[in-house]
Amino acid sequence: MNETTKKNKPLQESFLNELRKNKTRVSVFMVNGIKLDGHILSFDQFSIMLGGKVDQLVYKQKISTIAPADHTRSQPADHTRKHKERER
Repeated sequence: MNETTKKNKPLQESFLNELRKNKTRVSVFMVNGIKLDGHILSFDQFSIMLGGKVDQLVYKQKISTIAPADHTRSQPADHTRKHKERER
């Protein structure tokens, strides 16, 4: 794959592939409100294979949101840090 192809990779594919490669735990929220937890084993144009206690094939058209389960920040955002420095 050349550099031009890498740069033009769809956002969804890049996001899912990064989560898959790092074996990041994710929360998958379905359009009906159900929350699934696990890690992404693989994905294609139409579905995601979610690993956990039980492997699940999830259809993308039924997914509302995918979020890393450990989405906490270790450092405050730049604007927060600057504000705290001004208070000193």
